[in-house]
Amino acid sequence: MNPMQASKPVYEQAGFAVTCRSPEEYAAMFALEEPFPAERDVLDVAAGASSYTAEARLHGVRAYAVDPQYAKTPAEMEEFGRREMETAAGKIGRLSRHMDWSFYGSPERQLEIRKRSLERFTADYRKRHEEGETVYRCGGVPNLPFESESFDLVLCSHFLFLYDEQLPYELHAAAVRDMLRVLRSGGEARIYPLVNLRYEPSAFVERLLGELDGASISYRYEPSELPFMPGSDRLLVLQKNRNCGR
Repeated sequence: MNPMQASKPVYEQAGFAVTCRSPEEYAAMFALEEPFPAERDVLDVAAGASSYTAEARLHGVRAYAVDPQYAKTPAEMEEFGRREMETAAGKIGRLSRHMDWSFYGSPERQLEIRKRSLERFTADYRKRHEEGETVYRCGGVPNLPFESESFDLVLCSHFLFLYDEQLPYELHAAAVRDMLRVLRSGGEARIYPLVNLRYEPSAFVERLLGELDGASISYRYEPSELPFMPGSDRLLVLQKNRNCGR
């Protein structure tokens, strides 16, 4: 192996990680001017054990989360989230010198934020489970368990493009089209980050944008306020143009 290649940071990951990100992290990484858009319908795709949906509901947002892991019971989900959080902390610790700590301040503070987020998620997940509410749906892209044109905002973090070596382009394209399917006219899908696990820009992004129907979908890049990983300083915003057909 080339010595220069060996020195490049790589996040080693088998399978797909489940994270415990907080609403504050969501607002920063997705550059949300209004973190909790009251009386709007919001979907968090591949949400894992993050607490955005739980907190958004408290602010009057009709928020939903979808993830294949929601087949788990509350106790199983809590334990799984805790293990994943601890594993991720170890990996990030080994890559610490490559990361931008301006948002978190330190690895210790990042871990504390994630712990509190997991507690908020777990409490809400258990409550919804016990009451039979379908706020947390088991499923994922490209077969989201929602009707077309159901949401004003769709969020997807640390899944699409990040795993471009594990997931083929065709799945990425189908996933994005499914996210756009559930968007209402004028709604937005926000995707972050746009780098893969080698912290390289994913080649899938430009290819996908070249295939989208420009008459129906507009796109733009926005600076992320959470450029934690190398190269993660922007996100992709896809907007479903008003009055376009399904």
